[in-house]
Amino acid sequence: MRKFERDMYDSDDLNVAVRFVRKDTFLDVGGFDTNLIYGEDYDFHNRVAKKYRIGRINPRETHLGEYKSLKEIARVNYYYGKTALLFLKKNSARGLRQVSPIRKVYLKHYKDFFRHPYLSAGFLVYQIVRYSAGALGILVSTLRY
Repeated sequence: MRKFERDMYDSDDLNVAVRFVRKDTFLDVGGFDTNLIYGEDYDFHNRVAKKYRIGRINPRETHLGEYKSLKEIARVNYYYGKTALLFLKKNSARGLRQVSPIRKVYLKHYKDFFRHPYLSAGFLVYQIVRYSAGALGILVSTLRY
């Protein structure tokens, strides 16, 4: 199911993150923001993209450490939600598009949802758990501070 999702992102300019960068570029943009848990890779990418031209390759990735259960998806995304507002504050409109559950790339691949109904159902459940847990993390962190 995660491969089903990741394959949709091949042509998505929002769901990308710089993978290789020169040290001087890394230092020039301030490296990773250690205050962020959620979106630190997007944040870094966005800052690099503002100052530098970025090349693109035809990406293929193997994602290690995939979620093993819905409980794990909820736990991790609740944790991420705690700094999601900081990420959004730093990255404004682009950041909002990067984290939105509604993405143009899904519409581009709408036929895949019909071709793979079981994967589509799993994808929907995954997204509901992911975004609900993230929203709860945002809510709890907002109420605490």
